[in-house]
Amino acid sequence: MKLSVSLGMAVNAHPAVESFVQQMAVRPPEHLDEIVAEKDAEVWQEVKCLECANCCKTMTPRFSDEDVARISKYLDLDEDAFRRKYLLQYSTGEWVNLAVPCQFLQSDNKCSIYEQRPEVCAGFPYHLDGLFSKHKEQLAKRSLSCPATYRLLMKLQSALGNMLGSEA
Repeated sequence: MKLSVSLGMAVNAHPAVESFVQQMAVRPPEHLDEIVAEKDAEVWQEVKCLECANCCKTMTPRFSDEDVARISKYLDLDEDAFRRKYLLQYSTGEWVNLAVPCQFLQSDNKCSIYEQRPEVCAGFPYHLDGLFSKHKEQLAKRSLSCPATYRLLMKLQSALGNMLGSEA
């Protein structure tokens, strides 16, 4: 499925996705983590990040102090020079990319600092890290930009829909 088709479907399904995410957060079924892991494995057989890279094209990661130290060393820059060249500091103190798309995204959708990338990039899209407990606030929104997250939510909704309906 093409990225534009998948994202278009996500926009149309967004209200239902938001409702499903809220249901999962309030009343998660038993064994949810195992079900998420099973459906996530299916998703990654269908979705190839390098065909998309929409996260790198439309979002910016937060850079921790550890990220800045590691990446600036890799690029042979001192930390202040790295921040001046690549980052912007929000009023909250968080450091983010100066521009979107990510300056480290190459034309082939690969990351030029992949081995040193920010921790939040390495964990994205957080499917196996407390999907509904830790990340529920951004989950429905993320499904609009990440085909893998959208597909995972659709698979979960299909697998768990009957269960939710019978518990109501």
